[in-house]
Amino acid sequence: MEFLKTDFKNWIVKKCENSMQGVSLNFYELIHTPHGFDALQSWFLTMGGSELDEYAFFKLMKLVVNEMTEPEAWETFDTLCQEPTITLKEFLMLVFLYASLETKQMKVMLYMHGKMLYQLLAGSERHEISFERVKRIGRLIKLNERYLIQKGRELGISWPMKSSLTFEQFQLFYFDIFSELDYTEVVQQQEPKPEPVVVVSAAKPPLPVAVKKRTTKCASCQSKHCMLL
Repeated sequence: MEFLKTDFKNWIVKKCENSMQGVSLNFYELIHTPHGFDALQSWFLTMGGSELDEYAFFKLMKLVVNEMTEPEAWETFDTLCQEPTITLKEFLMLVFLYASLETKQMKVMLYMHGKMLYQLLAGSERHEISFERVKRIGRLIKLNERYLIQKGRELGISWPMKSSLTFEQFQLFYFDIFSELDYTEVVQQQEPKPEPVVVVSAAKPPLPVAVKKRTTKCASCQSKHCMLL
């Protein structure tokens, strides 16, 4: 599944072409080079500015992400930031997340940026955050809610609404999920659609066979009293 728009990625790649000198890197690796980071920063400042409110963030996401509805943009904003505006830091984390998903390097991303993701979710120096908030990272990459809850139960979280996770638990939770995603495609599970109802019409009764009545007249004399009848 391609999350990032092709035009956005091409802009970053083109900015780095002259400095890469023929080195072949995937997009996730590219944006972790000094030239890739500078290109991302330049794009963000050019298209959005140093800080973005919710409405500016939604407009920016329409240029970056292939499919993101307005409600999804609000949730993404609230997931990454608990302040009135989003900065380059939150934008980078979102791009890193989507780029790692596309290039099958989610475990690498978790190792490199897991602490920052956890801190963005926490919004402070708290040592634990709710499981409901932890699940938001999964929702950003279109994972099914029931799948996330099941993964939580496997980790020993039997009461998702009341449970809090430390950073270590957060890492374990997403290490398991990201390990699977590094080897499989992300497919958002959907509720099964009801099968169409086939209406079978009742069989029509057979038409009565026409029976030719025996004539009561002679064919030659047309008399009812002819002896030939």
